[in-house]
Amino acid sequence: MNRIKKSKIVLQMSILLFACMLVPFFDVKAFAATKVENQPQKLVKELVGTSYSFSNVSNLKINGKAPKKMKKKVKAIQTGNGTTYIRTGAYYTSESAYKNTAAYDAARNKYKYIKHYDYTLDFLKEGTYTITYDQYSYTTTYTSVSGKGYQLVTPTVTKSHYTYKFKIENSSNAIKSVKLGKKAQITTSESKSNFKSTSKSIRNSFLTGNSGKLSIKTNKGYSITSIIVVTYDREGNSVMTQVNNNKTVVFGQYLKNNSYTSVWNPAYKYISKSMYKPTEIYVGYKDNFTGSYTKYYIDGNRVVSEYTSGKENTVNTRYATIGDKDGYMPYGGSCYKKYIFYKK
Repeated sequence: MNRIKKSKIVLQMSILLFACMLVPFFDVKAFAATKVENQPQKLVKELVGTSYSFSNVSNLKINGKAPKKMKKKVKAIQTGNGTTYIRTGAYYTSESAYKNTAAYDAARNKYKYIKHYDYTLDFLKEGTYTITYDQYSYTTTYTSVSGKGYQLVTPTVTKSHYTYKFKIENSSNAIKSVKLGKKAQITTSESKSNFKSTSKSIRNSFLTGNSGKLSIKTNKGYSITSIIVVTYDREGNSVMTQVNNNKTVVFGQYLKNNSYTSVWNPAYKYISKSMYKPTEIYVGYKDNFTGSYTKYYIDGNRVVSEYTSGKENTVNTRYATIGDKDGYMPYGGSCYKKYIFYKK
């Protein structure tokens, strides 16, 4: 009896050991790891009434809430839908690694479909809105199994998480007003949720006297980076001066003379002269929300523009020579305004 018991014990241990050896090949429990990739936040500034679209997104939230809970401020319109195929479990590429065909098929069929949607968002009211959503994808890794003629296929699911921060305003004007001496230029515009807009301009451009205080006011969320005043000398050459806000500026005392001669056909040329004596004001400013800015400065005999379209974007630099008859200023991106006052 003892021998029989010992034989049973040895047999049971052998079966258990054999079963343990078979587990890696017959019972693949390695499910896909989900890798979360947080994408850089994007800053967007738009007007009330603007529509913005997103495609193939899952889990869309507005300020952490479902879109339907924000419908009075942001109208979310679903414009399309679909599914994304995601493999969720690992499997061996050969049926011989499994107990039977059913187990093989079960291992290969570990996947799911994730719903995604297309949306158009209509921003109805001013405010700051954080839009978040996810997009799913997966990759597979093939690993050869030692001593076997097949491979282990392991999927990795990636959930890309996106964040957009919108600032919705009723006006896109950075500069509220420019006053030079006793004259001022004011432009106002307003956009409303019913997709109507209004604008109003006051231009009082003819100067009196020879100098006056320059006062520039910005709207909330903007700041002045630089001011360049362009006038012309007796010969019509440009004179550029960098000035500070709320300081006295000498008005232009001479006319602006433009001339052009074609390098291909010298017979083609023109000369023009302004009717009044201009004082041109270039205002560089910064959008404090997006980080976009334009900055002008004078470097020797040239004027420089430095500009960028956002905090994470490249800073660009361009130059122009001071003293030409056109008063040419280098391109300065989107964050600048030009104003012209005249003397009769």
